[in-house]
Amino acid sequence: MLGVRDRTRVKSGDAVRMASTLDADLVFADPPYGFDDWPALLAALPDRVQLVVAEAAAEVPAPPGWVATRAKRYGRTWVTFLERSAEHPGA
Repeated sequence: MLGVRDRTRVKSGDAVRMASTLDADLVFADPPYGFDDWPALLAALPDRVQLVVAEAAAEVPAPPGWVATRAKRYGRTWVTFLERSAEHPGA
């Protein structure tokens, strides 16, 4: 519908292990609801990733180097937008 099929990829697997291999600017992360290692996942992302849209059972707190710019609850699901902070060297 958005016309971006040729520029997008869906990857499944261990999110923290895969994070450093991503060649992306934007990441939609939807790990299992019991996932609680968001700081490790965000730290593993390459510097070129500037925005992460995280889906989780609770609002995702921004670890150092990131800022939560928006969080919204949809039923039992939270969607949190996280952007690299200005202090991050890769920003």
